[in-house]
Amino acid sequence: MNTKPNIPNGEDLYNQLMRGIEPDLTTDQLPLLTERYASETPEEVTDRKNRYKNAYEKYDGVFHEYIESLTEQVHVYRKQALHSAEEKSRLKEQEHLQELESSFS
Repeated sequence: MNTKPNIPNGEDLYNQLMRGIEPDLTTDQLPLLTERYASETPEEVTDRKNRYKNAYEKYDGVFHEYIESLTEQVHVYRKQALHSAEEKSRLKEQEHLQELESSFS
């Protein structure tokens, strides 16, 4: 049986996905941006804003793919857990029936 899917908390998931897209936008980097980009020209500010906008659009797509994959994993896990419970119940019933049969012998 497969193990349970690993589901990170919201912040960890956000950082995990965003780190591969635009590291500036991770929660540990956001507080540092004002100081880091204090000497930017207005043109550089505009370029960075566009880069961030594109990063969030890409993030939305990656997040959607992650959720689809996680949903599939959860469905598989659920199906396997149900099958395992049914199998245990079936085996227990067989044992009980064998005990009843042997008590009649």
